[in-house]
Amino acid sequence: MTNWKELEKQFTARLSLDRRPVAVTFLDAEPAGVPKFSGTEPAGCSFWRLAAAGRAFYTVPADHFNCAVGLTRTTCSFRPIVRKKRRRCWA
Repeated sequence: MTNWKELEKQFTARLSLDRRPVAVTFLDAEPAGVPKFSGTEPAGCSFWRLAAAGRAFYTVPADHFNCAVGLTRTTCSFRPIVRKKRRRCWA
């Protein structure tokens, strides 16, 4: 099993990081032992901030519906109603 705390220490030391490293992965199933994100955030970038502060969690596509960039970057697809709203906002 991967020792994430030790890996974080190694990355931080070897790369002389001022901030905590953040890991992201794309999975087909919910990760065991990792809590699902609860709540809402205005943009996908907020998840990076939360993870850098030490929170471990996973998200699902619906967690990214507030952020058009986040949906595109995470390869999630818009729901039809969200797509319609986004088109109006960006037109």
